[in-house]
Amino acid sequence: MTLETQVRHHSKIGYIFHEEVALDLLKEIRTDISKINLKYKKASLNEILKIVNSEFDLRISKNGVELRVNFDSAKRLLTDYNKSAMGCYHCIHREGFKPVQDDTARYCSTDENPDSPKIKKYGENGCERQKAEKGHRPLFEILKD
Repeated sequence: MTLETQVRHHSKIGYIFHEEVALDLLKEIRTDISKINLKYKKASLNEILKIVNSEFDLRISKNGVELRVNFDSAKRLLTDYNKSAMGCYHCIHREGFKPVQDDTARYCSTDENPDSPKIKKYGENGCERQKAEKGHRPLFEILKD
């Protein structure tokens, strides 16, 4: 008979607004799973990201007990961060708010409706200004540095 238990990873990080916070989350996960198995202490952040993004829980056997570590909350945070790093809707240059009466928000210091051609063009993929900006790049770019 094998004992099995499921563990959910819960981070102190509630929202990722900057690439350093994304890296901090991956480092936190590496530290946490290293407490269970030392082999993860030297894992690269790319390896940790692959573990988090896996569709399966991480399985670690220790002292006859199999631990299944679930990273769904971290995966959600990183997915949301990656989406926000790619377009206007969560851009660090978005200064706005959404008033109750209309959907006007400030993108790059101009009042634009989310349905405007400019926002539609850059909404998903971002603009050159955003791509040149340090601090809010997609994870794959950060980890290749």
